[in-house]
Amino acid sequence: MISIRRIYDRLEKLASFNATPNQGITRLSFTPEDKQAREWFMAEAKRMGMDVRIDGAGNTFARLGGKGKAILCGSHLDTVPHGGKYDGALGVVAALEVAETLHESGLALKRPFEVVVWSDEEGGRFGTGLLGSRAAIGFLTEQELSTIRDKSEILLGDALRPFAVGQLESAKLDVENYECYLEVHIEQGSRLMDEGYQVGVVEGIVGISRLVVTIKGQANHAGTTPMNKRRDALFAAAQVVLGVRGIGLKHMPGVATVGQIKALPGAVNVIPGEVTLSIEVRDLSQDTIDTMVQEARKLVAGVCQEAGMQWEDVLLKNSEPSLTDANLKKLMWQEIEALGLKGLSMPSGAGHDAQSLALIMPAAMLFVPSIDGISHSPLEECRPEDIEAGVSVLYKTVERLIT
Repeated sequence: MISIRRIYDRLEKLASFNATPNQGITRLSFTPEDKQAREWFMAEAKRMGMDVRIDGAGNTFARLGGKGKAILCGSHLDTVPHGGKYDGALGVVAALEVAETLHESGLALKRPFEVVVWSDEEGGRFGTGLLGSRAAIGFLTEQELSTIRDKSEILLGDALRPFAVGQLESAKLDVENYECYLEVHIEQGSRLMDEGYQVGVVEGIVGISRLVVTIKGQANHAGTTPMNKRRDALFAAAQVVLGVRGIGLKHMPGVATVGQIKALPGAVNVIPGEVTLSIEVRDLSQDTIDTMVQEARKLVAGVCQEAGMQWEDVLLKNSEPSLTDANLKKLMWQEIEALGLKGLSMPSGAGHDAQSLALIMPAAMLFVPSIDGISHSPLEECRPEDIEAGVSVLYKTVERLIT
């Protein structure tokens, strides 16, 4: 069976590939630390006799035996700045552990098991997110590679090139070669731990839509302009922020967030004349997302009309909701029950590579509880017994599919 010691040894090794020692894990995409982690992964896979390949988006694959349509399983190794050692890395290590356990078992595999490290899931360097898995389904464009830059003005395509093999189009997966996709990930929330569950079976991954709103009032002197004569764009924006919270509460478990706000001219003694803010909504239902966007636009229009201000908004649709496969979830639940574990069916409020793969093949995800719900932080932690439970369910599910 699986080895929890081996899992932790691998997690600790990955944590050593880090640009910010003692300040969390920083392993941004297409950096020296990212290269070290990828090279370690390939060495581990080759040690088990797995066949390794890299595609035109830098996605790295390692295949174990068998013929026919493969079971694809993995996650990502890039992190946010000053993040934790489990986000993404646990999914890759879990898949490696399944591969090693299958390798040791001597079982005859009726199809291949393939582990994947997806490029740039987090988007922490270029703001892209899900880059590798979007390339795998044909959604990443050459235009993105030739126009998107990081804070140092390095083009995405230039950063990617040393990590890729072949042209971008080679990254698109042939779905005829794959049976399904599986991924283990930390929950990044507190529900599992708060309610005493050992594992989560993901119903689906929420869709995301974003509005960028600009409100235009009148900049003026903060000391000489009477309060009742002001056309304060930030005051109008504050009302929008409160209203957006109300929209989120109305449509729970959907969420609505104002995460960015910029007031101009940004001086302490000048009434803000222009404010730009973001509104992001997430839900498992596209209809609910569309409704929240409509309500947010109506809110902005009402606030600005009452205040006599101009406004504009731009809709950026980031992703559609992705539902996980019913048959794969059924298998997972059978193994959860056989192992005597307590599981919960739940949506994922965060984006994951599985949502890309779910558009082209059956896909499913398992969540492992996060201690105190903390993620994207040096304080990110999971209990060993929960990791063992999650990886055990993954292994038994794969064993059912592959032998």
